[in-house]
Parts: sequence; structure tokens; C-alpha cells
Amino acid sequence: SIASGGLGATFESVVFENGSQLESVAGWGFSGINTEEVSLPEGLSYLPNHTFEGAHITRIYLPSTLQNLYGEVFSNCWSLRSFILNSSEPIVLDSSPFYGNLSSCSLYVPKGSAEKYSQADVWKDFGRIVEWGDTVTIDGIKYITDVTNGTADILSAYDLRFSGSVKFDLPSTIFFENKEYRVTYLSPFSLAHPDFREMQIPVREVTIPNTVESIGDCAFTT
Repeated sequence: SIASGGLGATFESVVFENGSQLESVAGWGFSGINTEEVSLPEGLSYLPNHTFEGAHITRIYLPSTLQNLYGEVFSNCWSLRSFILNSSEPIVLDSSPFYGNLSSCSLYVPKGSAEKYSQADVWKDFGRIVEWGDTVTIDGIKYITDVTNGTADILSAYDLRFSGSVKFDLPSTIFFENKEYRVTYLSPFSLAHPDFREMQIPVREVTIPNTVESIGDCAFTT
């Protein structure tokens, strides 16, 4: 279990390994955590009120075993924009556990379940509902694939390392498991690398391919 405030610190990411014995999280368990992503393990069945109160994260992976979100689980998580789900069945929600306007957020769901989520209370309020296939990191950039449309979203450039000024030359396509995906979306905060702020590294130039159809809010904000 994770006690209240148990993970309220700064990390690059928090990922629980396969076979994790984590079964419960106390309210405020992740309160104040500062990290790019959190991946919760299979076996976890519920999240209590204020689990992520004030957390500074940009995306979260929720397990297929999750059955309940109680109260304001994600209250004051102003930077959380991407929710990656592993369950084909929407959790029934009487009220929203999310913070703010969901129109700027992406909901990634298993193949064949987008229609269910688009009709379910609260879940239907997400600005984008995408049937995802895989996450893959290529040349330091992390993508998530859209198996329905053959496209890919850029999730993060956190693994990139820089020296001197930066030139982003984003690809128009990526190849993964012998399949081509067009890069069409830059997720919120996806290219907001912490080195730009902490090491005062300037971004000199950005080349955005003509395949990109939309750029999320604060994509380059540090």
C-alpha cells in the first residue's frame, strides 16, 4: 500500500513493475508528486478521494483492474492532459474525478472501445478519445499509436539530451513493427523539456511536418 503523501516527491517517472503487489493507495498518496508520468499496476482496483491532489504530472496509465474512482481523485492536477486506459469498459462515474475542462485532454482507450467511452457520462467530455495500440520511444521521442487511423501522437521528448541551443526537426512518420504511422498530434507539454528551464537551453528552431493536424496546449511550455 501507499500511505498518504508516500510518493509526494520529484521523479522522472513512476512505473510499477509487472507483478507489483500494490493493492491500495491512501487518499493523498501521490499528493504533490512532480513527475512526467505515472503508470499504475494491474491489480489496483480503486483510487480514493484526493489520491493525486495537486500532483504535477502530464499523463497517467490506469490498469484494466481499476473499478472505482472516488471523489476528486485528480483535484488540482492542472498539467494532467493524457489518460491512458487499459480497460475496454468505462468505469461508471456519478461525478467527475478530474480537474478542469476535459476538452483539452486526451483519453486513450483499447481498440474497439472508443464508442463506449464516447457515450459514457464524464468520459464523453474528453476532447479526444483515441484507440491506442502501443507506446514507443524513437530517437528520444515517445509516441503513442492510434490503431484505428494509422497515426501517432507525440507524448514526450523527456529522453532527449541536449547541449547548446536546440533544433527540433520532428518526423512526419514513424515505423513500428513494420507499420508506418503518420505523426499528427503534439500532446500538451510534450516538448516542454525540463532542461530548457533548468539548464537555460534555448530552443533555436522547430520544424513541424505537414502531417501535424493539431498542437496541444503548452506543448513547448517549460
